[in-house]
Amino acid sequence: MNDINKDILAEFVTQIHKYLNHFGLIEADLGTLIGTGSGDIKGILNFSKSVGLKRLGRIASVFGLVYYEFGNPSHPYPKFDDLPAETQIAITKRKGIGKPNRDYCKDLPGNLDKILSTDYLSIPRTAEEIWQQLPINVREAIGPTRVTDLLGKKPRNKIITKVGKKGKEHLFQLKEFVID
Repeated sequence: MNDINKDILAEFVTQIHKYLNHFGLIEADLGTLIGTGSGDIKGILNFSKSVGLKRLGRIASVFGLVYYEFGNPSHPYPKFDDLPAETQIAITKRKGIGKPNRDYCKDLPGNLDKILSTDYLSIPRTAEEIWQQLPINVREAIGPTRVTDLLGKKPRNKIITKVGKKGKEHLFQLKEFVID
C-alpha cells in the first residue's frame, strides 16, 4: 500500500473511531450493523483489512450518511433521530448493557512479547512455565492455555515452535535456538 492510500485509510479509521465513540458503540456493533462482524471492523481499525468503496458506503450508511459525508472530518454528526432505526436500536442497547470492561493493564500479548524478547525460551519451556513469568495481575486474569493460544498464532508462531512434550504439555522454544 502506498503512502497516499495509507494516509487515506488512516483518516477513515480516525472517522470510524470518532463515530463509534460519539454514539457509544463498539466494533462488534458496527460489524453487526454492516452485516459482517467485529473481526472485520477490527481488521480495518488495525490496518490489516482494506476498505473498498462498497464497505465504506455500508459503514457510512450505518450513520445515515454517504461515504463522502462520513469521510469528511468537518461534517457534523447526525442527530440520533436522523439515524437509521437499526442504528438507533444498537445505540440504545449498548447504552443499556454498557461497553465491555477490558483491562488493558493486563496486556497479555505485550507481556508475552517481553518474555519472547529475552533468552528465557532459548531452552524448551511449557506454557505453564512461560505463564509463571507473567506479572501476577496477568496470571490472576488468564490461565496457561491462553499462552498456548497466543504462541500458536501470528506473529509469535513465526519465531517460536513446539519442540516436543513434557508429560501432556507441549514444549515451546524460540526457533533460533532449536537444534535439528
